[in-house]
Amino acid sequence: LGMVLESTEAEITGLARDTGEIVGLFEEVYHRLQTQVDAEVCKQKLEQARSDRAAKLQLEEEAAKELEEEEADEEGLPIQDEAAVVEELKMAFAAKQKLWRGIDSWEELSAQWNATPFGTVEVESITKKVMEYNKVA
Repeated sequence: LGMVLESTEAEITGLARDTGEIVGLFEEVYHRLQTQVDAEVCKQKLEQARSDRAAKLQLEEEAAKELEEEEADEEGLPIQDEAAVVEELKMAFAAKQKLWRGIDSWEELSAQWNATPFGTVEVESITKKVMEYNKVA
């Protein structure tokens, strides 16, 4: 009876150890899957934001073209005034375009940085980019 009891205890101990290892593996697989799901959700949000920005840029470009066409169709305005208005519009649009493209680029970079393992982060590169984008903002 004593030997059977010892044998049973040894089997139970082995099963407990094996169960612990299996649970650890399941937890690791779950964590990896959750990380992949989180990355996919982030990617989808980023793609939606890019799509929204592209649509906004297209609307701005169309509005700028319409304004130019309307101004060209108007009569009685001096040529210099029309040119000045068009030039002013181009400058205003260029500034907005630069801002939107900067935001798009910034989000792309920040997504890359978030996906980078902590031990491989290049602080100098990130700091340089942050300083560049501070000028854009």
